[in-house]
Amino acid sequence: MIVLALIALAAIVAVPSYQRARKRTMAVAVKTDLKLLDDALAQCAIENNKANGTVLDFAALKPYIKASTPLYVTGADLFGNLYGPTFTVGSRLYPPSATYEALSDIADPAFWTPFTTPP
Repeated sequence: MIVLALIALAAIVAVPSYQRARKRTMAVAVKTDLKLLDDALAQCAIENNKANGTVLDFAALKPYIKASTPLYVTGADLFGNLYGPTFTVGSRLYPPSATYEALSDIADPAFWTPFTTPP
């Protein structure tokens, strides 16, 4: 009986920590995708002589993203929310609004630096 109580107590302590770590990992993955998209946008703008303010869609950035990755295949984050659908050269990217809300208890606005919070 005591053993079961100790196992239950350990589970009560471990599960919230696991869930928090899992959400934090998701936030890091979304931020990594934003960095990849930012780099792809910059590379596309340089190679195609696009001026600041030029609007591009995800299809224009796809050649600058590693093929067969989830970002390349779907253009969406881990929650299935699409990045974009358009990207403006010279402006800061931001996570999809629904993703930002889902991760707001783990990732505060300072976490998303250098990206901005959704409008």
